[in-house]
Amino acid sequence: MILDTQPPQPGWIIEWDDSYLTMRDPDGQVCLSLPLNQLHRMISLPDLDAESRAVFALPTGTLAFKKADRAAIDLRRLVLNSLKTDPLLVEKHIKAARATIIFGIVMFFVCGSVFAGYCWWASVTSNPNAEWIHYVGWLIHLVLLVCLAGAIAGPTMVVSSWRRIVYLRRR
Repeated sequence: MILDTQPPQPGWIIEWDDSYLTMRDPDGQVCLSLPLNQLHRMISLPDLDAESRAVFALPTGTLAFKKADRAAIDLRRLVLNSLKTDPLLVEKHIKAARATIIFGIVMFFVCGSVFAGYCWWASVTSNPNAEWIHYVGWLIHLVLLVCLAGAIAGPTMVVSSWRRIVYLRRR
């Protein structure tokens, strides 16, 4: 990998085994050795995903490398595996997913019951004589659209959060 500096320097070597990631400078000297289970705290995952560049947040500063697609794919896999080995982070994500499941269920029932209630009322009242319905018809359509979207989004949130919990527990 090439360090993102001016002028360009020769390539650095990043290698890893089952427990450590080691970084060697262009002279072959070990300049950084990180345990793999702490890697997610040192490498910026958004930079890996968006720009395919490795950015290490070290206590002494930031070490940023130029774009390297192949290395970014391998480092991303290492960072994701590192995330799954951090029990505090996993529990935090599981707790957030459980809250999302509850919110999705509530959203389904609230939005679905409003939508179903209006559909029932519209089917029972075949020809309402209320003059007000002509003035607020556009608002009713907007509210029904939002309720329908919420009724569909609720179960989607439940399923995606459930899958996230299953994924996090499989480590």
